[in-house]
Amino acid sequence: MAGDGDGPRPGLGPLADAKRVAVIGNVGAGKTTVARAIGRALGLPVQSVDRMLWDDDWQPVPAEAFETAHAELMLRERWVVEGFGPGWSIKERMRRADVTVFLDPPTWLCAWRGLRRGRTGDHTGRPAGMLKMLRALAAIRLRLVPRLRRAAQRQRPAGEPQVVWVRGRRAVNALLRDLRAMATETDTP
Repeated sequence: MAGDGDGPRPGLGPLADAKRVAVIGNVGAGKTTVARAIGRALGLPVQSVDRMLWDDDWQPVPAEAFETAHAELMLRERWVVEGFGPGWSIKERMRRADVTVFLDPPTWLCAWRGLRRGRTGDHTGRPAGMLKMLRALAAIRLRLVPRLRRAAQRQRPAGEPQVVWVRGRRAVNALLRDLRAMATETDTP
């Protein structure tokens, strides 16, 4: 199975042999799609932060329930976790992850995908929900993205969690192609 000691995988850098991967990015950045591709390519289970934060009707779960679920997940040896959540949880995932994949497509693309998702029923399509999504997109872009970019650009010593900055739509698509190719290779007997 991929990720179980098969050796380094060309083209994926530090992601190739990761056992714990955090996938973060703005609303509509492609976190779920990339996380699923990583999970399939590396043979890792995938978990969504949204599934821990919200119930089936998109109502918030009690903070204690999220904290417990997140703490239990962080204790596992193998995972791909996509999403944001409270600031403390992002920091914890980045500390525990072998690699953090930071997806950074253009803001216009994130907004378009977020608005489209709201209309198709994946999230609440109510105007208040859409406004909240746009505010979150702006806050993430203005406050968090600059910090993540600095973290991704900083050289990290071996053994320290790595940050892979996937900048732009073409880079995200190239990563997906590489992951799908790896998954196909590992599925072939």
